[in-house]
Amino acid sequence: MRIRNHTNPFNYSTRLSPLDLTDIFGNLPQRLCLEIGFGRGVFLRRFPEIFPNEHLLAVELRPKMVSDFIDRHVIPDGVHVMQGNGEIICEDGIADGALDRLFVFHPDPWLKGRHQKRRVINPGFVDILTRKLSSSGQLYLSTDVASLWEDMSDILTSRGFVCDADPLFWKEKYESFWNAFSERDQRSLFSGTWSLT
Repeated sequence: MRIRNHTNPFNYSTRLSPLDLTDIFGNLPQRLCLEIGFGRGVFLRRFPEIFPNEHLLAVELRPKMVSDFIDRHVIPDGVHVMQGNGEIICEDGIADGALDRLFVFHPDPWLKGRHQKRRVINPGFVDILTRKLSSSGQLYLSTDVASLWEDMSDILTSRGFVCDADPLFWKEKYESFWNAFSERDQRSLFSGTWSLT
């Protein structure tokens, strides 16, 4: 059975000071990546082999998911796990132009109209992202909810982003906890790598 525990991101609204990346990683990352909503950590566990010599901040909103992951897994070198609101961590913690890759895999679709303001990819956050991404920065985005993909695509396109199918990443490197559910339920995967024009 496909179950997703909903957590309202507006319940986590504490503002942050800029992150000290040297303190977090032991040295200043040459390339900084962020995953919002790492869930069970399927991707972050493989991150060092996919992107060697890059560093990943992996953020999850749900405290229990974070504590469960830390209890069950060894955190790979070059990866730092945090609990909190990804939008706030991105806005407050990361310097403008410092983010090279953002990964958002299967975000909560928040299908009810009154809840759609809670979606990760929303106009306000995309405006923040345009400042935070480096000149070659990329957003890796996936979902198996067609209406959500259309909404996210419309928002990103309106902010000057363009989508690349990026088959090498999505066919050979990408893996998510939700893949098995998508295949079992025969749901199409919508995915793409977005960058600013």
